[in-house]
Amino acid sequence: MLGSVLKFFKDELTAHFQLMGLAKSTVEFPKSNEGNRESIDFVPDALNLLMVNLEEENTMRQSDAFRQEKNGRAFAAMPEIRLNLYLLFVADRSDYLACMHQLSLVIRYFQARRVFTHNSAPSLPQDIEKLTVELITLPFAQQNEVWNALRTSYKPSLLYKVRMLAFSQDEPLQPPQPIQGITIQTTE
Repeated sequence: MLGSVLKFFKDELTAHFQLMGLAKSTVEFPKSNEGNRESIDFVPDALNLLMVNLEEENTMRQSDAFRQEKNGRAFAAMPEIRLNLYLLFVADRSDYLACMHQLSLVIRYFQARRVFTHNSAPSLPQDIEKLTVELITLPFAQQNEVWNALRTSYKPSLLYKVRMLAFSQDEPLQPPQPIQGITIQTTE
């Protein structure tokens, strides 16, 4: 499901760039550095998209198992897990002004489309009900930590928080086995 969200945004933004007449502007996933797997190589002359963090949204989470309907049958299931994803859009171009233009297009795109549903975005994966996008501005210290964690130098970028990806249990919980008997051991 995480991969389908990333692919959804990659495809949506690439299509948007093409509609804007920027056929050469593509959205790519960064590659892992062949010589050093701990660092990331951004695809040059592209907008790179990567997930830099995820967090559980537990303010709305139920703590107990609940009943769920599937094929007309009720069963006990654990509460769904709701996640917020932090997506980093990195412009890696040799022309600095081209980076700024590309990031401006991303801002405009998400300003016009803050909420994605199946009505507004038919290509939204079927197992996702709704996604909401919010621009995040990190303080310089946290921004430095993100780039240090990526083990690369700073590049013009935008950070968006995508709310809420819900993971739910498809299979019923196994009912507890009944007690067959009690054995008492004495120590004499």
